[in-house]
Amino acid sequence: MNQGESALKKTEPSKAGRGNQGSTPPRLPPRRRLATAQDLRVFLSDVLNRANRNEVDPATARTLAYIGQVLGGLIERSDLEKRLETLEAQAKENSR
Repeated sequence: MNQGESALKKTEPSKAGRGNQGSTPPRLPPRRRLATAQDLRVFLSDVLNRANRNEVDPATARTLAYIGQVLGGLIERSDLEKRLETLEAQAKENSR
């Protein structure tokens, strides 16, 4: 298990006497590439759903949501840059 996976495991208080000693708590899905706003939307909705089911520690869910918000802004700016470059190239071509 790598450091990223261990950070995503839910930390639970001891459940002594509840019959599930030794069980592994649910984890987030395997790491995936978050390259588009759609990828990010799917990932964050999964994190939210798992947090609602108490499968993810609230602090971990909060951290992932914050990082997702930052990444979403970067994806948006990157997409706008690409669109602007395309428009500038088209304008340059049309002015010839």
